[in-house]
Amino acid sequence: MLTTCARLVLVACAALALLAGTSLPAPASQPQDEPDTHALALECRGALWKRAFDEATAAGLNPGAIAVEFTASKASRRDEGADAILTGVEDYRPTTDVPPFPVRYECRIDRATSVVRAVTYAAIDANGDDVARAPWDLVKDGRLLAACIDRIEEGLEEDVRRRGVSAPVATVEIAPADAEFVRRGDTVDIQGRGRATYAKGFDWQILVFQCRYDTKRQRVTREIHGLETASPAGALPPERQAAVEECRMAIGEQVLLDAQSRGYRRLARVEIELPELADVTARGGYLDVSGRGEFRLDPRHVQPTPVTFTCAFDPRGGRIVSARFEVARGSWTPSGEIATEPTESLRCGGRGLARQECRASIRGNVRIIREFGRERCEAYRNWMWSNSQIVVWGGCAAEFEYDAR
Repeated sequence: MLTTCARLVLVACAALALLAGTSLPAPASQPQDEPDTHALALECRGALWKRAFDEATAAGLNPGAIAVEFTASKASRRDEGADAILTGVEDYRPTTDVPPFPVRYECRIDRATSVVRAVTYAAIDANGDDVARAPWDLVKDGRLLAACIDRIEEGLEEDVRRRGVSAPVATVEIAPADAEFVRRGDTVDIQGRGRATYAKGFDWQILVFQCRYDTKRQRVTREIHGLETASPAGALPPERQAAVEECRMAIGEQVLLDAQSRGYRRLARVEIELPELADVTARGGYLDVSGRGEFRLDPRHVQPTPVTFTCAFDPRGGRIVSARFEVARGSWTPSGEIATEPTESLRCGGRGLARQECRASIRGNVRIIREFGRERCEAYRNWMWSNSQIVVWGGCAAEFEYDAR
């Protein structure tokens, strides 16, 4: 007779034997996950790069390895049946001699296999609309447009250089899609709109231009352009305009004060020419203005005297806080004579006939700028000089200029 414990062992053994003879069902297989948007974007990138490279090569552009930029995170996705459609806008630049311009691309990708079924791209204009011409054709036109841009920039720089800006660097931006190209034999007429700035510190201006390129001579033969302001000064921000105008007035006053201190009483005869523009740089809360000009203390002087000037302008108070000018030494003297050495000047003489000695450190080339005595000054009759002084007598009184030691 089996005990209760033995019965339990027999039941357990029978259960194990039953389980051993019965196979358990296998777990159901899970469907494979389809690629995410980032993975599909990488497939799109490869297809877009290949097509852009092949077409640029066929067009004779000799492109680099990457003709169009691509950032996977910028791609947009929508699904149509079994396909994923990826779209986006990227910069197209198969060659470095033309600036990049935007293109809109589209990739159709099989979601199950990640195979790119089709890839297209087209240039777009500033409004985001498709441009009818192929991107590689726009690059060819862009090379011609780049030559026109160089010519326009040269003209803008010369325009402000003549007005007082020392080293302008103009910038012109014109998208190939915003220009019209008309071919007539060996010439291409280009016209359109863009934007330009004369130099650093100037506002951007709307630009309208016309340009003719000779494909046989490979150069621009004619160019005209116009900006929205009639004068470069109008393209300066208001506070910079004020800085230049206030500086011009302050320097004019300084020149007159200097002339007066040297005995010139007829200040109305002083001629001062200062440029319309100047170099303006920000320094802390001030605007520093610097430039070159010239003046003529007497219309009878052969040449004007060149000067350099600097001002500090406070935009908050709208006023000049400092202004000074310097006569360019070693070039033109105050009398308008050419000098190769540093020059100085002094007044010597009184109202009477007595002898007067005026100390000076003189190298040579002493000449009279202006006389103000009762007798006409004549060398060795009533005036003479040595390396250490100028001596006058007999009614000679004058302002002398000399090469200084």
